[in-house]
Amino acid sequence: MPNGDLVAGGGFTSIGTVQANRIAVWNGLAWSALGSGVDEGIRALAVLPDGGVAVGGAFWTAGGLPANRVAVWSGEWSPLGSGLNDSVYALAILEDGSLVAGGRFGGVDGTAAVARWTGTAWVAMGQGLNDIVSSLSVLPTGDAVAAGFFTASGSTPVSKVARWDGTAWLPIGTGVGYDVEALGVMPDGNIVVGGLLDTMSGDSVGPIDRWDGAAWRKVGSGMDSSATKLLVLHDGSTVAAGNFRAIGDSPMMRIARWDGRSWSSFDGGANGNVRDVVQTPNGDLFAGGFFSTAGAAAASGIARWDGAEWTGVGGGLDNGGVLALLGLGDGDLVAAGSFTSVGGTAANRIARWNGENWSPLGTGFDSTVQSLAVFPNGDIAVGGSFTSAGGAPASRIARWDGSVWTALGSGVGAGSFGTEVRAILVEENGDLLIGGNFTLAGGVSANRAARWNGSGWTPLGSGTSGPVSTLARLSDGSVLFGGSFQTAGGVNTGGIARWDGSAWSAIGGGLSPSAVSSIVRHPSGEVLAGGSFIIAGGTVAPFFARWTQAELVWAAQRPSAQSVRTGEPVLLTAAPADGYSGVSAQWCRDGVPIADGAGGASPGGGVVAGASGPMQSPTDDAIATLSIENAQPSDSGSYTTVFTSACGSSTTTAALVIVGAACDSIDFNADNLYPDNLDLTDFLNVFGGGNCSGQPAGAPPCNTDIDFNNDGLYPDNEDIFSLFRVFGGGAC
Repeated sequence: MPNGDLVAGGGFTSIGTVQANRIAVWNGLAWSALGSGVDEGIRALAVLPDGGVAVGGAFWTAGGLPANRVAVWSGEWSPLGSGLNDSVYALAILEDGSLVAGGRFGGVDGTAAVARWTGTAWVAMGQGLNDIVSSLSVLPTGDAVAAGFFTASGSTPVSKVARWDGTAWLPIGTGVGYDVEALGVMPDGNIVVGGLLDTMSGDSVGPIDRWDGAAWRKVGSGMDSSATKLLVLHDGSTVAAGNFRAIGDSPMMRIARWDGRSWSSFDGGANGNVRDVVQTPNGDLFAGGFFSTAGAAAASGIARWDGAEWTGVGGGLDNGGVLALLGLGDGDLVAAGSFTSVGGTAANRIARWNGENWSPLGTGFDSTVQSLAVFPNGDIAVGGSFTSAGGAPASRIARWDGSVWTALGSGVGAGSFGTEVRAILVEENGDLLIGGNFTLAGGVSANRAARWNGSGWTPLGSGTSGPVSTLARLSDGSVLFGGSFQTAGGVNTGGIARWDGSAWSAIGGGLSPSAVSSIVRHPSGEVLAGGSFIIAGGTVAPFFARWTQAELVWAAQRPSAQSVRTGEPVLLTAAPADGYSGVSAQWCRDGVPIADGAGGASPGGGVVAGASGPMQSPTDDAIATLSIENAQPSDSGSYTTVFTSACGSSTTTAALVIVGAACDSIDFNADNLYPDNLDLTDFLNVFGGGNCSGQPAGAPPCNTDIDFNNDGLYPDNEDIFSLFRVFGGGAC
């Protein structure tokens, strides 16, 4: 309101301790009703130039007077003419002060879903729009913008978003391909819309998009559909898998890698939903789900990524799909889901891959398996919707000891819309924490969360209000539960909650809608969540979000090793993870901070620039760059970057810099892993006329420069000797 008061409208009949029928005003101290209010829900409010409040919704009366879906409060209630013949969802004030209404009405003086109040009557705006108008706004130019479910204005195509120029409704680009529920205009005139996911002209999109005056673009770097599984890899990067096809403006087919700053794809990804991913001890990545190809490879339901390409796994599934994967300590893989045969071998919902062949685990299960975990002794815990394991009763959870299936007590039961165990976490002492869709565990009331201590089941407080889909342990020993619930232990948590062993608590404002499919804890301490949510703690974060309690910045990109001639420049870069504020960077040589200027890295050394300083806030796309002009042999050493925030510091791994040598980088295969025996192997392979590991047959070598010491002689044994010297930390 002009005086600073706040007006709230909705479906309520009281607010605070005050009776107020669907509308009330807050003056900074207390709520008060606006007369007797309206008789049905309010969907839209707008402040008129004279200070009155226009109200739209599904109501029939206002202040006891007939007022069909639209009315004005100006100290008392009054209708606007005879009103409109169906619900009003949006109101906006044009530059000339006239009121525009949008909704599902039509037929009033030719109006169709949108109409303008002249002060005495409702009139049509051009040919109107052919379906619901859910939102209205006004551009800096004075033109009105409407968004909703419509596709045309008369014979003019206008897909879900349209602009009123004073005469007609016009398209905005090619529009969007989903029903729009929300619309906003930014100060620069950009238009932001959000709604129900489908498709967008020419691209896969998420539910929030921005018109920049020339094209529709994804807001931020969000995914265009749900992320159902997250996995932290050995190198600290994170894999997300699900049903998405793009992240931001980049195609990412159902699987992608996050390095703390940006997303990258896996060579074409998969052609169907990826439900789980796991990394085996040798570094290979396995993906399982409901797909038939991965990259260029035939891969029915399961595929292996070796760091360079996708391959199928033992003929793949003969039917069904994979819902859960488990990597074992010996390198074997367990796959589970809805299948009954894999690689031509009968295997009821669970099978083991030993690198060459598939084998069943006993006679398996009578219904779907959704979760897997391994006990400290190597036994396997399995959860799902089954009622028997190995032919014996086992209600939704069972244990495999290598030869026999056994039930865990009487298991779980009495879930709504299908009883199942969706997530299992094994404690260090061998106890299990489980989550899913059940209200009984061992015959005891346990709302979707329970503990197995080896002999019996106990509930975790009063549990959650909806199904649990994922569990993750924090560094303090507490456990995060994620799923489709709004409360845990009676606390409003919004899809993610912490269990500390005795009580439930919320974290970070929760996620909305409360649909969390996967949670992992990153080595940096960050919590990563994936699912079908749009908002994380009040921030737009479609389907993937990061949360940190400590605000301790971590290094996402480390500097690369270099070998340069004396007098040549050295240029090193490193980067913190995105999203942090108040971060500074300090470069060090052999653990000692360096300074700008001549000899800043070593006495008698080259001229240093960028040795330290503040980073941009937030750190999105921030780079710490160190340069040493006229580098000298004394500048050789191990270089690191220390990133510091108010909560502490983190240090990158070291990059070896050698000055005075004329040698190439020891990261021969450019995989950013060094010193690494694979660099030696790949150099020797190429030196002998072969190729790097993992390169397809017939492909060009990964690196053709075998003149490692750059003396112009090759192939030459001195190149091999130089490589080994530099690899060991010496000079060329």
